[in-house]
Amino acid sequence: MDTVSTISPSPVAERTRAAVSAIDNATRNIACIICGDTFNSLYVLKTHLKKHMRCGRRNKAIRNVDKLLGPRCTPTPPERATEDKFRELFPRNSGTCQTREARAQTRTPPQ
Repeated sequence: MDTVSTISPSPVAERTRAAVSAIDNATRNIACIICGDTFNSLYVLKTHLKKHMRCGRRNKAIRNVDKLLGPRCTPTPPERATEDKFRELFPRNSGTCQTREARAQTRTPPQ
């Protein structure tokens, strides 16, 4: 007797598979998995998903949208909230950080 076929999957495995298939179905139907809104385009759905607070479901839905859009769509870069906040707080310093050696090399000697 084959014992593998009589054992049912664990509740955790069933819950995980159900969540993944729900995200897949919502993406195929061009609907938001988080709030249930539907859209006319995957591009509009992707923009809408980015407005939601970051969570695992949101990230998986965005990845599914990218997968459905195919290679013509560029993958979504990771968000840089910390860097953006730093630039807001210190706009003068962003992008102008130099090491001491670099500053010493750019200075002209006194004449």
